[in-house]
Amino acid sequence: MRRAYLFPSDGSGGTRGGVADADGESFELEVGNRQAASTQMLALCAHYDEIMEYLKLTDSHVGRIICSSIEAEERRLLAEYNAELGPPTVQSESQLTLGGLIDRLSQLDPSMEMCGIRMPHSYRGYYKDLAFELCDSKRSNSRQKVADILNTAKSCVGKDFVGYKGGDYRMTRDTLVWIADHGNLGEKIISIGDDGLIATAKDESSSLGLL
Repeated sequence: MRRAYLFPSDGSGGTRGGVADADGESFELEVGNRQAASTQMLALCAHYDEIMEYLKLTDSHVGRIICSSIEAEERRLLAEYNAELGPPTVQSESQLTLGGLIDRLSQLDPSMEMCGIRMPHSYRGYYKDLAFELCDSKRSNSRQKVADILNTAKSCVGKDFVGYKGGDYRMTRDTLVWIADHGNLGEKIISIGDDGLIATAKDESSSLGLL
């Protein structure tokens, strides 16, 4: 009896999903960095719709058992995947998304200089979220033009970032944004003022700080 498995990102073995035999020694299908598939599994997947339609309409008792088993296996995989993914990020009503950040920057004077942000990356706290590092205030390039920051933010939409412990995470306009050094926890981006000041809040409280 084979067993299917599915994770949100690549595991330590380099796969995020697949189909293995009962002993885990032989794999008919592997998804992730170590991608592989048997011809039998590919052929079965190609005819999945026709197979399921037949099993749902057949008068065969065995066919109905197989159909129910397949549907139960799909539900199990989805439940395990969601459990591995973990609870969704708790978002305050005012926390900016990547789309919100882009829209807000678009409202400002593109030539205005503000506290610079750089190096977008998958946030350590929630890999599916996006974080930016603050430019070092001791350096001459610590301030950037709004237009440059806006271009950096726009470049992240639809881009895949590697999580701190692996896995690819695609950023969208709905992705939450943070200020944090790579590999560290940080603060939520709450808003950007007309003067370019970035308001942030800690993950566990609503106290604000200006950067």
